[in-house]
Amino acid sequence: MALSDDELLMEIGRLADPRAPLNNPPALIAKGEAVVARNLERVRGVVCPRRHLLDGPEATLAAAVIGALADHLTLGLASAVAAYVARRGVLWLCGEPR
Repeated sequence: MALSDDELLMEIGRLADPRAPLNNPPALIAKGEAVVARNLERVRGVVCPRRHLLDGPEATLAAAVIGALADHLTLGLASAVAAYVARRGVLWLCGEPR
């Protein structure tokens, strides 16, 4: 069963702060959104110039995002952020091609 967007954001929040209380989903979602927002510039800088290579499945975009974050986040956290970004797609991440 696939996670919903909110569940994925809660997982990102939990991975980013393992001490965060699990009984406060809105706070975990906010933490997850903050982690994604803090890392989007880095991901866009690596992924968007190569967007023409990413017209395939979500897995291709997810792998590119993990590569962009590998030196900055744990593998689990990078993978969760990559899943969230890949679900949104290249257009969400990079905008319309120029």
